[in-house]
Amino acid sequence: MYAHRVEQLAALGAVHVDLAYELEEGGVPRRVQLRVPAAALDGRAKLSPAASLVAGGAAGAASWAVCFPIDVVKTRFQSDLTYRTYRCTIRAVLRSSGIGGLFAGYWTIVLGGVPRDAACLTGTEAAQRALTLRRQSIIV
Repeated sequence: MYAHRVEQLAALGAVHVDLAYELEEGGVPRRVQLRVPAAALDGRAKLSPAASLVAGGAAGAASWAVCFPIDVVKTRFQSDLTYRTYRCTIRAVLRSSGIGGLFAGYWTIVLGGVPRDAACLTGTEAAQRALTLRRQSIIV
């Protein structure tokens, strides 16, 4: 029923759909209302190729920012046999280079990886658009 209502509103050209529901906080009901673009609810919202490139690049840089310190510690642990544990490796890196030592080489990887990640998301979006034969309704 909900999906059908969203489709009706979107067909009428609704820009936003107001969703309201009740929450109970400490036994006190509270009405929460969300304003959501109708296109986002029925699957019509599509990223432009430029937006896909930017989103893919930003996602790639963010993922490397999270994973890179772990990769640096792993690489140093594997390449230097004087380290006995990962904890010793982390301490040695922080002692010798500070927090920046955990990100040594980050910009090199990001400058090479961002174009790849941007192209990957753009290709995925394009393939999804090309392979989708008909719009599917939302089931909530």
